[in-house]
Amino acid sequence: MEEFTSVLSINPDGLIDPKLIHVLWGVSKDFGANGVRLGVVISQDNGDLLESIRGIGQFSSISGFADYLTTTILEDEDFVDRYIKENREKLAAAYNYVVTFLDDHGIPYARGSNAGFFVWCDLLTAYLRIQPNSPPDDSDSAKRNRGRELAEKLAPHREHLGVGNDFGSEQSGWFRITFSQHRAQLDEGLKRIVKSLRSQELG
Repeated sequence: MEEFTSVLSINPDGLIDPKLIHVLWGVSKDFGANGVRLGVVISQDNGDLLESIRGIGQFSSISGFADYLTTTILEDEDFVDRYIKENREKLAAAYNYVVTFLDDHGIPYARGSNAGFFVWCDLLTAYLRIQPNSPPDDSDSAKRNRGRELAEKLAPHREHLGVGNDFGSEQSGWFRITFSQHRAQLDEGLKRIVKSLRSQELG
């Protein structure tokens, strides 16, 4: 597994204006603690940005409980090391499980990622390959329309996938499969995706 490299450790000279480098971090992703709602912004060369954040920060201060809980966790370095190690192992196993499934079913996905909780997959291409009477139009507008239609038709099958258009996808028909779930839930979700793509109800 490739080790994490912080952007703050890279010399920006000749690469990018240092004022454009910002790091956002929160306990929700690293510790699975969405409800704590605590995060930080690091911007070492953009004082104007930090000053604007300070201006509104006073209206969204964290609670004393969140402050105490996060401090207690981060001060226990042995726990943090163990937790991150086990978390990485489980996420890597879940990722490998999902991409193996996608490979086995001919569903294209974005390769080469080494962080995160989801896989970008191209369900539109997989759907059009499976459906023999799919329209041949490959224009951008046609793909957008078919991508939206596919997203609408997946919903009745009780599948909740992140639609790429909601996350800045450059092409329609891409979806996010979140794999940080229990294996049984993940298994059921993947089976429903394939069943839906093959269903005549989508035709």
